[in-house]
Amino acid sequence: MPSGDEPFPVPPRFADLLTALLEYARHALGADHVLLSEWSADTDTLTTLGVSGDLTDPMVQTVGLRVHNSEYIVDGGESNTRQAFRTQRPAVLRRDDPALTRRLCGYLDQIGAAVEVIVPVLESAGGGWLMEVYFRTPVPIEPEQLDDAMRFGALAGAAVSRDAVTAALERSEALYRGLVEQLPAHVFQRRPDGKLVLAGPWLARWLGYDPDSWTVGDDTRWSEVLHEDDRDRVLTGYAAALAEGEPYAEEYRMRRVDGAVVWLREVDVPIRDSHDRVVTRQGVVFDVTDLVTTRSELARRARQHEVVSKLGLRALQGDEWHATAVNAVREVAAVLDAELTVALDLTVDGLVPVTGAVVGSPERLAALDLSPESELMSAFTSDDAVVMEGGPPGSMSGVMAKIAALGINFGVFIACTDHTQPITRDDAHFVQSTANVLAAAAARGRVALQLSHSEQQRREVFAQLLRAADEERRRVAMELHDDTIQVMTAALISLDRQRNAEAMGDGRRSTEAAMAVRESLAAAVERTRRLSFELVPPLLEVNGLEAAVSDLLAVVAADAGFAFEVSAEVARHSFAVEALAYRTIQELLSNVRRHAHAANVRVRLADADGAMEGEVADDGVGFDPAALGDRPASALHFGLDAAAERVRLAGGAFRFESRPGGGTRIVFTIPLEPVPAVAF
Repeated sequence: MPSGDEPFPVPPRFADLLTALLEYARHALGADHVLLSEWSADTDTLTTLGVSGDLTDPMVQTVGLRVHNSEYIVDGGESNTRQAFRTQRPAVLRRDDPALTRRLCGYLDQIGAAVEVIVPVLESAGGGWLMEVYFRTPVPIEPEQLDDAMRFGALAGAAVSRDAVTAALERSEALYRGLVEQLPAHVFQRRPDGKLVLAGPWLARWLGYDPDSWTVGDDTRWSEVLHEDDRDRVLTGYAAALAEGEPYAEEYRMRRVDGAVVWLREVDVPIRDSHDRVVTRQGVVFDVTDLVTTRSELARRARQHEVVSKLGLRALQGDEWHATAVNAVREVAAVLDAELTVALDLTVDGLVPVTGAVVGSPERLAALDLSPESELMSAFTSDDAVVMEGGPPGSMSGVMAKIAALGINFGVFIACTDHTQPITRDDAHFVQSTANVLAAAAARGRVALQLSHSEQQRREVFAQLLRAADEERRRVAMELHDDTIQVMTAALISLDRQRNAEAMGDGRRSTEAAMAVRESLAAAVERTRRLSFELVPPLLEVNGLEAAVSDLLAVVAADAGFAFEVSAEVARHSFAVEALAYRTIQELLSNVRRHAHAANVRVRLADADGAMEGEVADDGVGFDPAALGDRPASALHFGLDAAAERVRLAGGAFRFESRPGGGTRIVFTIPLEPVPAVAF
């Protein structure tokens, strides 16, 4: 180490190397300016030996400039340089530090730096070398940066020191190798012909090989560990880069000692001399396995979303679920690279493959247990897809998801793979989403079928309403014909008799005829009043169902000559409910009056479990229920069809019990709410 005022001249052969080292240190540390100076302990002066950076002040740009440190004093009364060598640690000076002297603050302000890091490099009795690192902005300085700065300073000092002993050179080399080995990317070197010279420890770390087993200049091992699917592409591409003297950049796979695959990204550039000849090739390689895996997974997820969206659109457009299943198994098999993908239809006999919805060998399909006791039936107990550790023989993993909607189980969707990479939860969600689309298509088909049935039922109900209304009109017409018209006809005949008797001067016969006319008209009025009450019974709306039914039963019993019993334990309900119950009893009593020849009739009404239950029973002649359905509807004189239609249209139930000579018992129920309007 030189002493005194004479600085050590940097040999020309070291100048380029020093500049390159300082440039590398500046970029690695993220600094704006780096310089290396020689320090004389006797005079406490610094002489600039090398510079890299873009600070423009001559104080930090002029090589050979000598600066006295006596004016740059820090705490303790010593210069910042002496303090750095005394502590053997970098010193960090900040322009905004209140403890910093005015002279040091002015110096930093003059050169345009906010932070200075002073790094002691090498020290001897006469002084040493110092590296100064400058930052324009007040950035934080991490301990790792200070350690790196010490390493770079040692390299720079070793590059220019004429007196560095062998131990110092070895230390510098160790520091350099340590720095290279700790980088997140690993470097290697090749000869101009492409033969590997230095591989570094990344081979052992990433591939499990001993670097010492790689003979310099022998690339056989390198070629061998390249993935068989990438080998030709990589070797051909690298040979072309060598032949043209161009950089080479590529992603490829290599196999570890244990057979696992590692994705690497290599960047290899030629290093040229002053005559533009390639003297070596320097490269860096990154382990991008996680990056490639993530990229692949993202592409896989995007494909899965695309498949679900496409299948969902087809389902919305009206594809029947079996047809959708055929497309679904093909898409899922392609995305998951599955060996067996199948959509199964649930039947009373177990699970049955949907026709055409199978991708995989018949042997794999035959290995599935599809019976009602099959383990696959457990899919219906889970709302999420079930991941299976073992599928059919030879499968490493699989997933099954139920196809269910509207509380209905339609089937099961299964995908199995032989690959060592298991099916992930994301894959399971994909299969479940696909099954949900199939369930939506199945539910849509079921709803469409139900709508078709509902439309058919609507038409039938409409026809029944028309028949019920027509039956009611027919009943009114019969009442008018059997009662009122006959009475009016009798009155007309009596009037003719009265006129003839009066013309013959027979006063007695004339009076008798007039009285007969009056009696006939009175009977007509009474029967017309009774009919009008039957059509719109005012007692029903005013006093309720019990009063109206009791009055109706009394009138019919008086006319037909039977004894009766009535029981009505009902509250007031909507007019629709009460009117329907009244009309039903009225129709049944009319049937009793005309056909039963009963001596006793019982009527019962009661509220129970959200419905009204009615009963009409008689001890009349009865009939054979089996023979009732053999006759055309027009020939049914009992009126049961009209009454039953009204009750069933309102959502109720209607049943009867009868046998010849054993009377008849009819029971009906009407839901209390809601009751649709029906023709009365």
